[in-house]
Amino acid sequence: MVEPASKRRINSIAVGFDLLNALVASRAPLTLTEISRTVGMPTSQAQLYMNSFVAEGLVQQDPASLRYRLGRFALQLGMSAIGQVEPTDLARQALIRLTEATGKNGHLSIWGDSGPIVISKSDHTRYTPLSIRIGHVLPILHSATGRVFAAHLPHRRTEAILRRECRLQPDTPYARRSAQDALWKEVRAAGYAFTQSHHNAGFAALAAPVLDYTGAPVCVVAIVGPEAGFTGANRATLADQIAEAAASVSARLGHEATAKERVSAVCPTHPGR
Repeated sequence: MVEPASKRRINSIAVGFDLLNALVASRAPLTLTEISRTVGMPTSQAQLYMNSFVAEGLVQQDPASLRYRLGRFALQLGMSAIGQVEPTDLARQALIRLTEATGKNGHLSIWGDSGPIVISKSDHTRYTPLSIRIGHVLPILHSATGRVFAAHLPHRRTEAILRRECRLQPDTPYARRSAQDALWKEVRAAGYAFTQSHHNAGFAALAAPVLDYTGAPVCVVAIVGPEAGFTGANRATLADQIAEAAASVSARLGHEATAKERVSAVCPTHPGR
C-alpha cells in the first residue's frame, strides 16, 4: 500500500538525525567511531553525514582531537525554538490535563513582587470551584506553591517576604534561616512540595516547578483537594503525576533534568496548606 504523500519522508534526513541524536545524548564530544557505533552505521557513511553537518554549522569538529560536538547553528536552532514557546500557555494545557487525570482542582502561579500570584485555575467537576481568585497572592512558607518558588529562587528574591511572614506568624517552625534552607533542600530533592491544613483548613496541595533551560522557575503548577485524598499511596501517585506534568513542560523549555532519586513521599513533619 502506498503511503500518503503527507506522511512520506526522506530517509536520509531520518538517518542524519540519528547521528545528531548521538551527539545530543552525549555529555562529551565523540569520535567518528563512537558515533557510528552508537547508530550502527559504517564509519565511511557516517563520515559523509558529519562532513555535511560541519559545513552547515550543525556540528563542530575539534582539529586536534578530531572529536565532534554540536555546532553554533544547533545552538541557534535550540534558542529559536525556546523563544517561540509561550511557557504559561504550555503550563495551562498541562494543568488542564492534570486536573482531568487526578480529579483535583488546580492552579498555575508566577512569581511577582509580593510572592506567588495565581494566574490561571482549572476546576474539576467533582469539587466546588477553588475559592482562590485569579490574582491571589499565596504565602511562601505555608503554601506548596510558595515553597516550590522559594526552593528554586535565589534567597535575595524571597528574603523580604519570608521575614514578613515570620513576623506575622512568630510561632512558625521555619523562623530560622537554617530551617528554611532544610525545607528548600527537601523540596528540590523531591521535585515537588506538599502542604496541608494551613493556608486552607482541611485541604492539601501538591505543587511542582516548571523550569526553563537555566533551571529558573517560570511558573508553578499545583493541585488542591480535601486532605483525605492526599494520604499514603494516593499522595505518592499524585506527586508523581504533578512532577511528571511539570517536567514535561520544563523539557519543552529546554530544561534538562538531572538524574536523581525522588523520595516517594514528602516528609510529614512539614505541614502547610
